[in-house]
Amino acid sequence: MRKHPLANCEECPLFEGTTYVPSESPERASLAIIGEAPGSHEVRQGRPFVGPPGQLLNIVLKHHSIDREDTFMGNAVSCRASDNSAPSKGAIACCRPRLISELKEVGVEIVIALGNSACESLLGQSTVTALRAGPGRYSDYLPGVRIIPTIHPSACMHAPDQFPHIVSDIAKVFVEPKPWVEPEYFIPADNDNAKLILANLIVSNLPFITIDIEIDIEKDDSFEVPSTYKMLCVGIGYMKNKVVILNADMMMDSRILAYLKQLLRRTKIVAQNGKFDLKGLYPILGKLELYGDTMLASYAFDERPGIHGLKYQAQEYLGAPKYDEEILKFVTPGTGYGAIPKDLLFTYNAI
Repeated sequence: MRKHPLANCEECPLFEGTTYVPSESPERASLAIIGEAPGSHEVRQGRPFVGPPGQLLNIVLKHHSIDREDTFMGNAVSCRASDNSAPSKGAIACCRPRLISELKEVGVEIVIALGNSACESLLGQSTVTALRAGPGRYSDYLPGVRIIPTIHPSACMHAPDQFPHIVSDIAKVFVEPKPWVEPEYFIPADNDNAKLILANLIVSNLPFITIDIEIDIEKDDSFEVPSTYKMLCVGIGYMKNKVVILNADMMMDSRILAYLKQLLRRTKIVAQNGKFDLKGLYPILGKLELYGDTMLASYAFDERPGIHGLKYQAQEYLGAPKYDEEILKFVTPGTGYGAIPKDLLFTYNAI
C-alpha cells in the first residue's frame, strides 16, 4: 500500500520496513523549507525538523523573524533509511511527485532547499556548495518558484564554519533578485582613439576606476608571476556597467602607455586581487598604488576559505551567471587564455 497517493512507493528502495513522516503546512504557505529525510527524532514524533538540526534551523528562522507555523516544512524523501544513510537518487525520484504536488497545492513562491538531497529533488542537481551562490535558482518542476539552495543544518553541526551560509542564504528570502545586466564594453577604434579616451578619463576626475588584466593564465587559480606572461588586454571600469578595453596591440604603444600611466597614477585604483594586476602592469607602467581590493575586503568580512574568488562573488552578490564556462572550452592542457577567441575574452574581462 502506498504511503502517499502520488509517490511511487512500490518502486522506492525505502518502501519496506520504514516509517513515513508527513510534511507539515498551513493551508497556504508562500515559503517552504525542504530537507533530506526524517531523522530518528522525526520518526519517533511523526513530525519534520524536530531533532537537533531542526532546533538549529528554528534559531535561524527566529533570527529572520520567519514563523515556522506559517511555513511548509518537509523533506525530499519522507521515509528514513534504517541505517540513516542519505537517500539514493532513485528514492528521491520516487518521492518527487509527492513533494511537487504538496508544494503546488499550498501555493509556495520560495523554497529553501537544505542540502544535496533537497537540491537533487527540486533542481535535478546535488552539489549544494556550487548551487547556493546567487539569489536563487529556478526549476522546471516548479515553474516560477524561486529555489534557494543552502547547507543542511545537520552538516553545520559537523562543520560549524558552514553555519554562516545558512544564515545569509535564508536572508535571501527577503531580497528581490535583480536581473543580471551584462556590462557594456567597447574597444577603441584605433590607437589614436585609445589616447583620446584615456585623456578624457584623466580630466574627468573620477572618484575611482576598476581595473582587471588578462594574461595567459587565470589569476584566481595560479601562483605564477604575471609579469612573465603576455598581456592580452586591460579592462578599465570607469562607471557602473561601463568598461573600456585596451587590446594587446594597444598595450605595446608607448604613447598609450604614457596616457594609461597618468590615468592610473592620478585616479584611485580598485581591483579584485589587485596585487596580481599591478604586478602584471609593473614592467610597462612602473609602480602603481592600489586604493581598494575587493578580495581583501571579502576576507576582512569573512575569513572562511572558498568564497573570495571573483566568479563566486559575482554570482553571490550580483546574480551573474557562471561566465567562465564558455571560455574554458578553449583552455586545454598546454594552452592559456591566449587561445580564447578575442570577443569572448573581452566579454569575460568586462564582466
